[in-house]
Amino acid sequence: MTDYSSKVEVLYSQPAYVRLNKEKKNGYIVLTRPILSKAEAQKAQYQVQLTFIEESNANVSILQKVSEELALDLQKKPTDRSRIISISPSRHSTTLNEVTIRIKKPAYGYYDGSITIGEQQPIFFHDSSLDSKITQARLMGLFEDELDISSGQVLLEVIRLLVNDVVKQSEQVYLVNPLSVIRGLKIDKKEEVKQQQQQQPQQQPITFNDIFSKVATVTGKLIAKLNDSDILRKLDPPPDMDFDSGRVYLAKWANMVKKEAELSNGSQLSSEFVSDLSAEEIARAKRRDPVGKDEWASFFDSQGRLRITISEVKSIVFHGGLEEDVRAEAWPFILGVFDFNATTEERAKLKEQLANAYYTELIRNDFRDEQIEKDVVRTDREIFLTDSKHDELIEDQIARSPELFSISRILHTFTVAEGKSYGQGMSDMLTPIYIAVKDEAISYYCFKNLMDNMYGNFLEDMVKIREDMVLLSKLLQLMLPELYAHLVKCHSHDMYFIFRSLIVHFKRELTWEQVPRFWEVSWCHPSNNFVIFFALAILQDNERIVIQNLRAFDEVLKYFNDLLGKLDLDVLLVRAELLYLKLKRTINIIDRSLNRGEEVNVSEDMRTLLRST
Repeated sequence: MTDYSSKVEVLYSQPAYVRLNKEKKNGYIVLTRPILSKAEAQKAQYQVQLTFIEESNANVSILQKVSEELALDLQKKPTDRSRIISISPSRHSTTLNEVTIRIKKPAYGYYDGSITIGEQQPIFFHDSSLDSKITQARLMGLFEDELDISSGQVLLEVIRLLVNDVVKQSEQVYLVNPLSVIRGLKIDKKEEVKQQQQQQPQQQPITFNDIFSKVATVTGKLIAKLNDSDILRKLDPPPDMDFDSGRVYLAKWANMVKKEAELSNGSQLSSEFVSDLSAEEIARAKRRDPVGKDEWASFFDSQGRLRITISEVKSIVFHGGLEEDVRAEAWPFILGVFDFNATTEERAKLKEQLANAYYTELIRNDFRDEQIEKDVVRTDREIFLTDSKHDELIEDQIARSPELFSISRILHTFTVAEGKSYGQGMSDMLTPIYIAVKDEAISYYCFKNLMDNMYGNFLEDMVKIREDMVLLSKLLQLMLPELYAHLVKCHSHDMYFIFRSLIVHFKRELTWEQVPRFWEVSWCHPSNNFVIFFALAILQDNERIVIQNLRAFDEVLKYFNDLLGKLDLDVLLVRAELLYLKLKRTINIIDRSLNRGEEVNVSEDMRTLLRST
């Protein structure tokens, strides 16, 4: 029996070339399918592959002959042995399944345009073959009276005939066979195919082509549902946007489908994730409405002293956050500027003393730091300088904005009074505080207290943030070992892709409205490391998508960077709290094992994550 394990049948061939090290290599774009046994064909174990084959290949005469013929009908039986060639793995070879195709129209210097499959180098068409290819395409019924047809369009239409589905994303970008990334929608293709098979008369065996027809029907329903849900339009990239790699693009699409499915199902947490938690633990993670002015006032008696415990206040704020108009009063308490147990009169005196001390320090120094001023103007400029001109001097921009002027003074005073150098990103931490508190002197002390815990993030050696990344990596290894193993393969287990987020506590990833909510919640959590659990929650929320779609460090970095502004804060806060409770439970179980003399241990780092300062 002949061994066809390395042989394929050529379905279509089209003259083309690639550029390698500035050298032009002529050849053919070839669409092929493997030679399958009867059993394999009946199971539809079939993949169309696109390959660029150079003219120097021994099979070039066959490819030239095929290029002058119509594309082989997918249903043609038996296999046309005159079209069988030997083929080896190539850098320009791709299976047309879950990949993106980018078709570029003809442009000066590019002949008849190009096609890019996934992340590979573009393959350029030869204009000399276009007329014959258009004639072939029309004979196949692909075009009627359309004018201005390019070689890329001809190839795309042939691909449409040979694969399950091609979904148009934009004028240039298409998704080929995206079926398996649409797992979040509640359409079970296997079950539907099974039901349709059962409806067939028993004497009618299901053939290879019947199965493909049914799968195509299910795919159509999935795509229709996606179109109805507006997912594809949201993912359509603007013409001037950098093109994502195929895997990153599919990962983003899978994420959109996942979110849409979660909304329709009314649940963002899988039963598997919460299966080892008690009902009480799950209830502890639930969110509530934010605290309003009346509720905040009810925490204090007539003299201004706290009626309930500080831990009760923080628990309430953690689970719901604060209304915007409560923050000016509440944040100085949460950040330790005001004593919860002091009276209203005592706090008023303290506020006056703090203001006098701040403005005395301000008058005493005339220090100016160019980096501070540059960062102040760059940070959240859309909030303060809606009519700014980019050629305007920095000092003029600061002078005409009262908010920027105050923020600049706070940062200058901090560096002098505390004897600490300014680090890039500190302005990101101060701006939301100043906006919330609305008082320059009190904002300074809130910021100063926050820096007591965070200043290590902004040191030149960044020792603190590197320690946090190590903690996150160890926590990931313990809690999500499958994802950790995959990130090791992607050279991403050092957590560098989430480095920026940890420095400024997700200031740039969350929306402007979400930032103060997340910060006040994290400040009120029992653990001083809640931001690490929040990072873990993001990783866990995207675990399946990352494992299934991403294969390299740059893909992981690109995918997580592009989550900016797309995070569901409330869902992630619930996930983060449940992960915290899971770690707490794990350590308690280990401690009980140790008490029984069993050789089980957990690193001190993991215990540190549960502690508050």
